[in-house]
Amino acid sequence: MAVRSGEDVCYDRQWFGDDAAVDFPSTDGAIERIRTGFLAHERTPSLRTSLQVAREDAAWGVTLPLDVPLRYNCRHCGGRGESWGRLCESCEGAGTQLSVERFRVRVPAGVRDGSSFRFSLTPRHHPTTRVELQIQLVPFLRP
Repeated sequence: MAVRSGEDVCYDRQWFGDDAAVDFPSTDGAIERIRTGFLAHERTPSLRTSLQVAREDAAWGVTLPLDVPLRYNCRHCGGRGESWGRLCESCEGAGTQLSVERFRVRVPAGVRDGSSFRFSLTPRHHPTTRVELQIQLVPFLRP
């Protein structure tokens, strides 16, 4: 059927009724988490932590391990917090779980006591976490 400019076109939509009812789990919680997740790194406060560095190491520079707690989407429910209307047992309905990841931090030579560094971490399958790291110089580190 060709429609010419200015003509009204009417469709018979009677057959678009509720032909089938499919019971999908509610996506309201997941959509809200997605919506807030887009700019969450701007609203989420930085994770503040400190790192003790021996004075001798600070003079020459050193690379040290840093354990950072990170949140990630629950692998069982995909971040929804539920599965078919029931709370996810793995994340207790939160949609996220906690994981402690180890990173290596390069402390530059000549760093001073109380210096702070700000950086963001975005490991695979994790949302971005902003970190504020403060350096504490100590005479020596005990093994």
